[in-house]
Amino acid sequence: AINASDLVRIHVPVPLLDEQKAISSFLDVETSKIDGLVSEQRRLIELLKEKRQAVISHAVTKGLNPNAPMKPSGIQWLGDVPQHWEGASLKRGMQFVTSGSRGWAQYYSDEGEVFLRIGNLTRDSVDLDLSDIQRVTVPDGSEGERTQVRPGDVLFSVTAYLGSVAVIPTDLETSYVSQHVALVRLDPTKAASRWVGYAALATSGKTWFDQQAYGGTKIQLSLDDVANLPMPFPPVEEQEEIVAHIDERLKTFSQLQAEAERAIELLQERRTALISAAVTGKIDVREVAASESLSCKELS
Repeated sequence: AINASDLVRIHVPVPLLDEQKAISSFLDVETSKIDGLVSEQRRLIELLKEKRQAVISHAVTKGLNPNAPMKPSGIQWLGDVPQHWEGASLKRGMQFVTSGSRGWAQYYSDEGEVFLRIGNLTRDSVDLDLSDIQRVTVPDGSEGERTQVRPGDVLFSVTAYLGSVAVIPTDLETSYVSQHVALVRLDPTKAASRWVGYAALATSGKTWFDQQAYGGTKIQLSLDDVANLPMPFPPVEEQEEIVAHIDERLKTFSQLQAEAERAIELLQERRTALISAAVTGKIDVREVAASESLSCKELS
């Protein structure tokens, strides 16, 4: 905190009023240009996200063959699907669904096993987000075996951020799920893990979860809601082929988004440096400001 008497004693450089106006005028113009470029990059990121969603939704409902005979799926928001696909719900391809044990927060520790929470699931990727990991010392006599994940398991958020999903990779260390996460173990002869994940991220999957959510201020899903997720089932080989296609397309979008985010970062650094240089006299902007002011008058 700082009080008023301290504030008025802060030393600041004070150029002549005309120069202050020139600096302000220069910065108004230059920062406006930078802000415009930042807005363009942010719009690009939004368009890339929309494109990602469209690619996922189309691939998991229409497949890769544009000439495949189609049939009604029987689900309004799913539309027509290829004729040889089976229409069903997630429970057709799963062995069981469960959720994490309650009360494990008291066992949080700096050591121990990974404790997967909602924050490790996302709404735009089927990969785990491990940027923030919580660990837990598994208590004796717990339901550890039931809630321990295995490679290929699919996780769903059943409280906040409904529709978030993640697939457990083969190289993940020993991990358990929290009570707010549903763990689905699949029958690999019927369903590929990443296929199920992408089906959940598709517009049809998100629509299902939004419609099934219940509760007042704290919306949530039941395990039955997860098990009854409507989705088509192509042959497993075709599921894997479609997944590979989606993975490759999304990789391109991720690269473009990373480039746009880096551009925003550099532009914001440039903006800060420009302001600092101008208000501390590191650059003389009087002639530039006067020239731009004259140009504006000529245009008007």
